[in-house]
Amino acid sequence: MGSVSVTVGHARVPTWHALWAQINRRVDRLGRIYAGTHKLENTGDLEDEADALLLCIWNLHDWLLADGEIGQRLSGEIKEIKDRDPLALCHDYADTFKHHTYDRKRVRRYARLHETTGSPEGVTCSFRYWMTDGSGVDGSVDGGCPEFRGTSVAAR
Repeated sequence: MGSVSVTVGHARVPTWHALWAQINRRVDRLGRIYAGTHKLENTGDLEDEADALLLCIWNLHDWLLADGEIGQRLSGEIKEIKDRDPLALCHDYADTFKHHTYDRKRVRRYARLHETTGSPEGVTCSFRYWMTDGSGVDGSVDGGCPEFRGTSVAAR
């Protein structure tokens, strides 16, 4: 049998559509991981997928604002949504992922993967968040819970 060659081209300037497609692929892949239909080598693979999804979701707001038509028309709504959970949690996660610690004076919320669990029933991951000054409440959310998925940008 002969081999097949495939070439995929990309625009010089990426659009938000490409990132949106990646987010949807990652959401689908995580859904299959949770359902046990996508095999993992180890829970590190799940952590990699969760990391990548949260970072992509956070970056989407910048990509939308950079789009000439959408950015102008919806900038107020985009800026308002990015400051509310769960998108704000994605922001805190991305900042913690990038910077590890903050040396600024203002209080920030950290967010990290807390726990990944593999069992015969499937796998789950949870995220933990806390304030730098110890105020507020430590909390965690299951990355696959309907409340988180149903309100995230990726689920729309």
